[in-house]
Amino acid sequence: MKSPKDGFLDEHVKTIRQCYKERRDAMLAALNDLFPPEVKWTHPQGGLFLWVTLPAGVNCMRLFDDAIKHDVAFVRESVSWLKAIPQRTT
Repeated sequence: MKSPKDGFLDEHVKTIRQCYKERRDAMLAALNDLFPPEVKWTHPQGGLFLWVTLPAGVNCMRLFDDAIKHDVAFVRESVSWLKAIPQRTT
């Protein structure tokens, strides 16, 4: 069995970081290509998760149902622990 002493963990982290970067970049490109200008999103410097702000009146449950049909899932703000974090003003 490999151990951190063997450098396995360092290599694994490099691999995962590259994988997450590719997935993040693909999602950002898709948002840019497919979403209307009223939709805003974050551009994380690291990690995989994005915060998307939809225009008022968008039915998130209906959007979720449609997204799942295309193997896309998301967590709505109303069920997210992030709701407890104050909104940034910048």
